[in-house]
Amino acid sequence: MLSASPWFRYLLLSARWHIGQWRSDPVWRLRAADALLAWHERRGDAGVQGGRRTLSPHASAHAIGHWQATRAHVLGEMERWDEARAQLMRLCEQQPNEPSHAFNLGFVCGQLGDARAAADAFRACIEQAPQHDRAWFGLGQAFQALGDRQGAEQAWLTQVRLQPLCPDGYVCLVRLFVDRQDVKAASDWLARLRGFAPRQALSLEPLLFVPTGHPPTGRDPESSTVLRSGVRP
Repeated sequence: MLSASPWFRYLLLSARWHIGQWRSDPVWRLRAADALLAWHERRGDAGVQGGRRTLSPHASAHAIGHWQATRAHVLGEMERWDEARAQLMRLCEQQPNEPSHAFNLGFVCGQLGDARAAADAFRACIEQAPQHDRAWFGLGQAFQALGDRQGAEQAWLTQVRLQPLCPDGYVCLVRLFVDRQDVKAASDWLARLRGFAPRQALSLEPLLFVPTGHPPTGRDPESSTVLRSGVRP
């Protein structure tokens, strides 16, 4: 059983974390997460789980992993992306079968502009969790940044299939087909989006239609629709 002193310290550190949550203060929460992580690492196999004293090594490892992941999340909130990436890389090595770590690493690598590392991380997430629709969406973004538009299209199509009421994949597919000057495909995806997210669809309509008299940049032979090429709002 844990002695009273370290248990009391754990309660104080937990209170500090919750105060940081209440204050929405990432600096406060980072300090509390660092302190709680250090506490669990010092205790070794004497972890705390669910508010109960325990001597389970598994519980201790779980608690350490939890606070490492929490620390990475707070670093991301603070846009300290390099530190978040280093923390997540350690987590992926320690818990290679946990898809959330790989997904978060992919997101952070994307924020750092490292599209290749982001793609690798999202693929690792998908290997463990093939139904993770956000990983498929992130993989599409990484492929697009790498110039692999075919790969991006396939990833976004998978994301849309997995989560048909999430507008993000539809938006990317509309833009992709606009850039390809494919009027029919862009219009079809815009119509699908309009069916459940009319506001997002409305914001994309200027990409497809330009006023009469403007020089065409791309035209369907059987349609009067004119596409704007490469427009980004």
